[in-house]
Amino acid sequence: MLTKLKQEEGIASVIVIHDMAFASKAADRLCFFGDGVIKEDALPGEAFTHPRTPGLRAFIDATGSEPRRVPVVPPPPP
Repeated sequence: MLTKLKQEEGIASVIVIHDMAFASKAADRLCFFGDGVIKEDALPGEAFTHPRTPGLRAFIDATGSEPRRVPVVPPPPP
């Protein structure tokens, strides 16, 4: 239903969800929060295949709902 509204009406939405399988299919962007701030902002495919933060990697591992398991890729130096 949300995808249909987005396509037909151009409606944007923000959904807070722990179901990573749903998020990977429905989201245009995935933001991972920790300590009240955005720790990671990426396309869903990138977030699952190349998580930049140990926190997102741990969350994906804990939920067991990722498309495939991959190691954490460290962020580039500042």
